[in-house]
Amino acid sequence: PPRSTLFPYTTLFRSILTLALGIGANTAVFSIVNGVLLRPLPYRDPARLMYIYSSSPERGFQVGPTSPPDFREMRDRNRTLTSLSAYFNSASNLSGDFQAERLSGMVVSTEFFDTLGVRPLLGRTFRASEGVWGSHRVVILGESFWRARFGGRQDILGSVLRLDGDVCMVIGVMPASFYFMGEQQLWAPMAFKPGDNFDSHNNYFLSMVGRLNPGVTRERAGADLNAVMAGIAARQPENKGIGAGLIPFTEQVVGDVRRSLWVLLAAVGFVLLICCVNLSSLLLSRDAARKKEFALRAALGASRARLLRQFLTENLMLALLGGCAAVGLAYAAVAQVRRLSVDLPRIEHVGVD
Repeated sequence: PPRSTLFPYTTLFRSILTLALGIGANTAVFSIVNGVLLRPLPYRDPARLMYIYSSSPERGFQVGPTSPPDFREMRDRNRTLTSLSAYFNSASNLSGDFQAERLSGMVVSTEFFDTLGVRPLLGRTFRASEGVWGSHRVVILGESFWRARFGGRQDILGSVLRLDGDVCMVIGVMPASFYFMGEQQLWAPMAFKPGDNFDSHNNYFLSMVGRLNPGVTRERAGADLNAVMAGIAARQPENKGIGAGLIPFTEQVVGDVRRSLWVLLAAVGFVLLICCVNLSSLLLSRDAARKKEFALRAALGASRARLLRQFLTENLMLALLGGCAAVGLAYAAVAQVRRLSVDLPRIEHVGVD
């Protein structure tokens, strides 16, 4: 075809760049919103999971941790939760026959994994008896740590590790897909030495997650737990004015980023709209300059359908080139966000969608 029928290089470059920015930015941001906000948590029936907290406006905190005795009473005396478990972060020092290493870990009550409804990749989870001091020297490893440190050995179950001077037996390995409030290398059962000061009503450091009974509302569960807390306060003066509250566990995981991400998604939606307008202007101005060419083609016998096929071919090729550039931009943007956004929840499991 005559040279005038082809896109000038500047117009072609500007068109591809416009498509890449509009589609790529939207793909990247939607992938993040989907991974953080829209995709369900990787637990059984996550809609019934609740984050349970202590609350005392009189003492100046609305949402706070709880103490071990309060947790046990709420777990044993409530009538609205299928299960209630507690947890707190605790790093451990690995020593012995291995190269010394500081491991990120979590101490959890023995019903923790049952509450979430997750199963191990290998072995088993904790038994109730392992929540008693003296029987607590067992650990569950994360799959990434298991593969990196032990080469994915299938005979790891029953092996012993020296953690903070104690000899602990490996009883299970959790799959890499299991993610809870950060990536952990191991989990240990929560047990307190008799007379330990941490196991008292004066120490508030436990977080709690519970599962509602089928058909139980959040309000009913809150009233039930506050009744338990009122009974504790009647016996323990230090608990006066302390109640309990619940929020969906998804809200606790997502935190304050929900509104920011929705605003960002709306913003890049407007960017796509602007890109569409700019691209339309580029193509219309280009087509206006080709009026003589179209008239000549029609005079030579080109039908309306033939001219429409030409337009379609040109625009499909433009869309293909712009789309390929957009995909590359989206992958690069998501990778950069994953590398930099260490405080964005669930970012480890975000991928281009």
